[in-house]
Amino acid sequence: GIQKLQAINYLETPVNPKTFARFLRYSPYLDKIIVGDYIGTGDKLCSDTLVEYCLLFDFEKVDFDCALRVFLESFWLPGEAQKIQRIMEAFANRYCSQNSEPFAHPDAAYIFSYSLIMLNTDQHSNQIKTKMTFAQFSKNNRDINHGESLPNEFLEKMYNSIVRQALAIPDRKPGVINTQPLAQHDTQIALYFRPISEPAYNEILLKAKMEPIDFTPVNNSIFDIDLFSIMWAPCISSFGAVYESQEVEENTQNLILEGCMKCANIAAYHNMNDTIDQLIISFLCRASNLTSESFISSTFTSSKKAQKALITMLKLAKLHVNHIKEGWTNILICLIKIYHFELYNFLEKQTEFNNNDDKKVKET
Repeated sequence: GIQKLQAINYLETPVNPKTFARFLRYSPYLDKIIVGDYIGTGDKLCSDTLVEYCLLFDFEKVDFDCALRVFLESFWLPGEAQKIQRIMEAFANRYCSQNSEPFAHPDAAYIFSYSLIMLNTDQHSNQIKTKMTFAQFSKNNRDINHGESLPNEFLEKMYNSIVRQALAIPDRKPGVINTQPLAQHDTQIALYFRPISEPAYNEILLKAKMEPIDFTPVNNSIFDIDLFSIMWAPCISSFGAVYESQEVEENTQNLILEGCMKCANIAAYHNMNDTIDQLIISFLCRASNLTSESFISSTFTSSKKAQKALITMLKLAKLHVNHIKEGWTNILICLIKIYHFELYNFLEKQTEFNNNDDKKVKET
């Protein structure tokens, strides 16, 4: 493959490791398995390319787990132990060259990165029934930092990060990121309709910092449906993550619900019924807490956020009644609980609905 690229003057002759590392890092149509296998090979060109490849990552003041996530997402980690060792040693050297803490030496970062990968397999493999506790994880990493133990607060943060959010690996298909755990790559898991965890959010911020994108202005709407098809799922996930945060301000809540309605309007315009169903099922019903198995009526009546989410869902259902399919099940569950627990009186206090809307909801 390298010879063919040299023949068409795409790569230099002889190969420059720095140039080739950029090619492996940023070319969108490469098989990620081949990338991982190449940079893990032990000959001089591959080793030099691996060093240059790691230099393309900016890990300064980045949490160790977040750095590891972004690094492992850029290629498929090979299965051969020696190749894994070379890659993770290069990663540890790069991280420690930009961060003086918490590791006293790159060897400690290398050992700890291995430990996180093992923890990831332990926590997210269905074949392992008894999961590793924090005490066991802490014991496994005792005295790895040049004879000293890593700070307990740091260990706990790393442990909780991996437990909450599995390490991601890239899919072989160019441009697609598979969010399944390393030990469960063949299991299909939907990412977008789970709440965004803190490590996942930090990973997004780091990627935005490291991978600037050039935009081409387009003065017509020919790509609207394609762009919306890409954006709607992350938007719903973001709506839920921010809205369910305890510290979110009321103005932000209102903006999220307004964005939800606009998202539904765009989806209805393009007849994207699945999008509207997911807005109802994955965000609004969840935010109202009415579909929760542990639903408590007092929690609902005291939560303005839950009430406003329900109001928005009913407004959406009324406006786009012909575009809702699977979402009707969740809507009916909400309405049944409102009737069963006699919660409909709270609608009278809401300003979003007019009197006719209140009457229709109660009658329903």
